[in-house]
Amino acid sequence: MTTNTQLASVDLVVVGGGIVGLATAYSVLSRFPNKKVVVLEKESTLGAHQTGHNSGVIHSGLYYKPGSQKAKNCLDGYNRILKFCSEFGVAHEVCGKIVVATSEDELGQLEILRQRGEQNGLVGIRRLSSSEIKEYEPHCAGIAGLLVLQTGIVDYSAMTSRLAERIANLGGQILTNQKVTEISSSTNSTILSTSTLEFSAKSVVTCGGLFSDRLAMLTEPNLDLRIVPFRGEYFELKKSAAHLVRNLIYPVPDPDFPFLGVHFTRRIDGSIECGPNAVLAFKREGYRKTDSPAMIGARFAELVNEAGGKKWVPRAPRLPAFVKDPSATSFPVKSGRVWIDTAKWSQIRRAVETHSSGLIIDRGGAPAISLPAEEFASKDSELLACDVECRIAGVEGFYLELDIPGLAGIIPIAKQESAPATSQGAR
Repeated sequence: MTTNTQLASVDLVVVGGGIVGLATAYSVLSRFPNKKVVVLEKESTLGAHQTGHNSGVIHSGLYYKPGSQKAKNCLDGYNRILKFCSEFGVAHEVCGKIVVATSEDELGQLEILRQRGEQNGLVGIRRLSSSEIKEYEPHCAGIAGLLVLQTGIVDYSAMTSRLAERIANLGGQILTNQKVTEISSSTNSTILSTSTLEFSAKSVVTCGGLFSDRLAMLTEPNLDLRIVPFRGEYFELKKSAAHLVRNLIYPVPDPDFPFLGVHFTRRIDGSIECGPNAVLAFKREGYRKTDSPAMIGARFAELVNEAGGKKWVPRAPRLPAFVKDPSATSFPVKSGRVWIDTAKWSQIRRAVETHSSGLIIDRGGAPAISLPAEEFASKDSELLACDVECRIAGVEGFYLELDIPGLAGIIPIAKQESAPATSQGAR
């Protein structure tokens, strides 16, 4: 492997090892097999985030404005996914779906969807009467429906693995545990740096998902766009109820909201999910319910109730010994400071970078912040999540100094918490 004292020259660097990044690398290598292509992924595995946290549906452009780039890309992507899965043996199924109207005021929007589907090139789309709905979904009730044949299901994680195999076979290189920390321009190329490697690339494509704005800020520091993460939560039907849904059942979406509504989805393994809702996430990679302010608030309410109306004096916050060490690194935040044990930084770096959602990074072998100091100081909620995550994981060397009564009591609750048998994680 190349170290950061050497500069590896390549034609293309793709930042991000999710399905978008790998599909990009695969597409380039398929057209230009002699090009040197490298994919850099910050995690130890591929497809660890949005690729592995979705409902596994292959959409075909039903909802998008005819002629728009979204509509064209969706249908093109639908066809490419089916071609790739068929050619390389990825489990998938074109099962179709129905969109169901349950009230008269949804019929107009249902007709708009039918027209959009036809204009976007979907084949076989047609209206269903109330009785025809039951021919496809016997346990579904509605006053009218829309049959969309060009909808499928797939295991996107399996597809990601197969893409990685194809990239390797075509001579591409995929490097994990390589978080890009710097991107700069030179005379005829772009220089990318990770904690251990440097690349000189003729072209760079960033596919960073929920961190796409922060990657963009490496070259556009004054970028005024920010990702606001939302989490969708799903429930899985019990096996005794799975027969109630054959394939995919969607509601008529409310045009006032950017969501498709709560729907039933059969996954490629035969399980049936119901969801999602839309919850403002506690952090960018917060996929669990405990990654939410609601978890903190619920525990706070419990502590107040347990006090029984008595005057409550919070316990003194724990203070790790390393905080008193002059070599400790600290950064100011609202109403407190973040402390990092500099002596342990090499051991805890990956955990802190992951749990802080990239707010704290490595720079020259030492902890550093990835945002301007004023903006970083406003991220106390995300850093609180990092503190909780580190404590749950047994990572010592990170401490958030905030006066939050009862925080120490949250950790035993989090360790013992388990989701109901019928509940699934976020997608």
